[in-house]
Amino acid sequence: MSSFRKSSRALLSAPALLLLTAACTGVPDHVVQPDVMAELLADLNVAESAVDMNHGQYTSDSSRQAVKQAVLARYGVSTEMLDTSFMWYGAHIDKLMDIYDHSAEILQDRLDKNDAMAANMAALSVSGDSVDVWSASRRYMFTPRSSSQTVAFSYDADENWEKGDDYTWRVKMIGPSANAMFTIVAAYADGATEVLNTSVNNEGWQETRFFTDSTKTVRRLYGLLSIDRPSGAALFLDSMQLVRKRLDRERYSQRYRQRMYDPADKARRAQDHLSGPAPGGPGSQNGPGSSSPSESSPGGPHRPSGISSSSPAAVPSSSPRPNATRSVTQGMH
Repeated sequence: MSSFRKSSRALLSAPALLLLTAACTGVPDHVVQPDVMAELLADLNVAESAVDMNHGQYTSDSSRQAVKQAVLARYGVSTEMLDTSFMWYGAHIDKLMDIYDHSAEILQDRLDKNDAMAANMAALSVSGDSVDVWSASRRYMFTPRSSSQTVAFSYDADENWEKGDDYTWRVKMIGPSANAMFTIVAAYADGATEVLNTSVNNEGWQETRFFTDSTKTVRRLYGLLSIDRPSGAALFLDSMQLVRKRLDRERYSQRYRQRMYDPADKARRAQDHLSGPAPGGPGSQNGPGSSSPSESSPGGPHRPSGISSSSPAAVPSSSPRPNATRSVTQGMH
C-alpha cells in the first residue's frame, strides 16, 4: 500500500507541480510562467543576435522564423501561447517588469561567464588597421527599474593609437523606438577637446562615426550612450561595437559635424581683446579709418571665445573626469 501511494504521488507530481506553480505565482496555467518566460526571452534574444550576426545564412523570413520556432519548441511553447502570454503580461505590467529584470540577470550571468576572453582579445591595445576595441558587455537591457539608462566607456591612448584614427560606435536596438544620444569625446595632448553628438530614434542598427584630428595626438577617448526609453517598455541593446580604423582620407571631411574646444585659441582671443587695435590705426575710435564695433568684423559676427575657427558651435566647458582605462556599463543594474 505504501508503495502504491508513493507511485501515485510520482505519477501526479508533474501536472500537480504545474498547477501549484500557477497558483503560487498568480499566473494562469495557459500563460508561460514567469521563470520560464525569463529564460525563453533570454534565449530568443541570443537567437536573434546569432541570426543578425550571420545574416548571409538567414536571408529569408522562413529561415529566421525557423530559428525562433526551434527556441520555442525547446520550451514546449507555441507562437500562439507566446502571444497570449505577452497579452496577459501586458495587462499585468509589474509581473512583466519582474520577468524583464530576471531575463537581464540571466543574460548578464551568461556574459560574465563567456565574455571575459572576448574582452581581453578586444582590448584597446590590440594593433591593426581595423579592429573592434569594445571591451565591455555587448548586450544590455533597459527597463523602468534600471538604475541608469546609459552605457559609457573611457579608454586611455597606447602605442597603437595613431593620428587621424576614426571610431565607429555601433549597436542594434531591439524594442520600441526610443530616442538615444551618442556622445563621443576626444581629449588631445595639447589640451584641446573635440565632441560629436549624434541623435537616433529608430529601432535596428544605429551608429555614429568619430574622426580624430590628423594633426593632434589623442590622450583619451570616452563616450556616453543615453537612452530616453518609452515609459513602461523594455529596450534591448545588442552586438555593441567600437571599431577603430586608420585615417580614411576620403571620409575625413565628415569631421565638420564635430565641435572643437581649444584653450589655446581662447587664450589668443583673450590676448587680442586685451591688446586692442593700435592707436590711430584701422579700427581705432580716435584715428582715421575708425568704425563701429559692428563694422569692424566684415567676416560676420564674432564667435564665442574658446571656439576654434573650424567649430560652428560651442561645446561643454568641462569634460568627464580623467580615469584609468575602463568601461562603465550601467544599463543592466
